[in-house]
Amino acid sequence: MNDNIVFMLSYIPTPLIFLIAGLMIWRFPPRYGETYGYRTKLSQSSEQAWDFAQVFWGRMAVITSIPVFVLSM
Repeated sequence: MNDNIVFMLSYIPTPLIFLIAGLMIWRFPPRYGETYGYRTKLSQSSEQAWDFAQVFWGRMAVITSIPVFVLSM
């Protein structure tokens, strides 16, 4: 019984955290050069690439976190 509770407490919040992070970065993308965000060499190549990468990653995080959350139930 206790093992099941520990499993649920550690497994279910992960997709929720991913969903919240995706929504935040999608709706409120960080400015170019911030210390957080989707930071790769290509996304940091220009401000236009940075803006696109933040919105794209946010959408992908939201899209992938929903089925993972359903499967974790």
